[in-house]
Amino acid sequence: MSAVAVTASGRPVLVGTTASSGARPDARWSAGLTVGSRPRGSVDGFVATLDPTGTCLEGVRLLPWRWTIPRDVAAIGESVFVAGARDRAGASVGVLARVSPLGVRGVDLARLTGLDVDALVGVSADGRGGLLVVGSVVTGSVLGRAVYPAPSPVPEHDVLVARFDRSGERLRWVRTFGGRGDQVPVGIAASRDGAVVIGSSRGDGTGIAAGAFALGIATSGERRWTVALGDADLRAVALDTSGRALVVGLLRNGVADGYLASVGLAGLPGPDATGNGAEDGLVVRLGHDGRPDAAGLVGGTAYDEPTDVAWSHGRVLIVGSTASNDGSFPSDETPGLPGAQPLPIQPLDAFLVTLDARLRLTTATFLGGVAGDMASGVAARGADAIVAGTTRSDRHSFPDGSGGPNLPGLRHHAPAGPGSSFDAFLVRIELP
Repeated sequence: MSAVAVTASGRPVLVGTTASSGARPDARWSAGLTVGSRPRGSVDGFVATLDPTGTCLEGVRLLPWRWTIPRDVAAIGESVFVAGARDRAGASVGVLARVSPLGVRGVDLARLTGLDVDALVGVSADGRGGLLVVGSVVTGSVLGRAVYPAPSPVPEHDVLVARFDRSGERLRWVRTFGGRGDQVPVGIAASRDGAVVIGSSRGDGTGIAAGAFALGIATSGERRWTVALGDADLRAVALDTSGRALVVGLLRNGVADGYLASVGLAGLPGPDATGNGAEDGLVVRLGHDGRPDAAGLVGGTAYDEPTDVAWSHGRVLIVGSTASNDGSFPSDETPGLPGAQPLPIQPLDAFLVTLDARLRLTTATFLGGVAGDMASGVAARGADAIVAGTTRSDRHSFPDGSGGPNLPGLRHHAPAGPGSSFDAFLVRIELP
């Protein structure tokens, strides 16, 4: 899984995991490793910075802990903050790292919050010089000790939200949300007026119903509202210019038919209102009070999974992976949108779709070659979309399957074939 952010100077920053090292044959990767940055485990978290054109890898840093899994990234100025989890003596521990031209500096979450944070899943700049993170903590936990509420025989989890200053070293406030059962966060999006957290709940969450949920948070950290989104597997959230939340997720096992009506979303403006395949993507817009004001589905006749969302110049950008072809994707109602290209599905292609301010589908673009291609992150930079993901296709078929476009900056080796490892990719797309 990869995530992407853009610094104030327009530099794309890609984070993810790697099993490669300086000893790998791919000299382009090893040459980019910052001096003093060495592999520490079988899987290392990495932070790769490109120049503003995207044609030059300026440097790669490995995060300074073994078995680190980055989950999200945000930029404030030229500083980059990475949220994730790492292994410590067989247990998961939340990680927040600040990456700057001076190096990598870890934030001591346990010392600052006084809580055992077992994972961070999201990080977002709030536009007021602060940084918000979201993660999970064991219900009732304090530093070094966990209290399991009866009658549960196993640990249950609450949502943790914390605000730091722009250095990431000063804690402004920390809040937890939850109740009986697990309340597990997925992501966060912040602005000057507050933040929205998405996640899933299993049990009575003291106002968080079982199933998918979105939680509105004030600038002080207090809860504003909670909305239930039923049987959806939420994946990402972004805020538009006015502060409305854009939520994307996956509807599994044929629940798309009838889903909108089951959670009170039927009749709202948006893309396709009916399910087209066994698994379709979901997009919902929530107003300032948490009430949905637009919703719909994105997906063709096969498998379609949104993984990230961003807002840019009046448009919603959604990326993910699809096994549907251009005759049915992104919807049976609107095939052949500008940007769509017929591709061999081998077996998955990455996609980027855009929607207008009323959540009407406007463009659809495939990214994929002869093997599996999956998009997992998107960031806006001016009128461009920066898309991150993983690919098993070679450079002669990726990114559009047309036989090897010679794009600037296309620098990755060809995997050995079926069963070989993945390469990360970063693609810039000019939006119409």
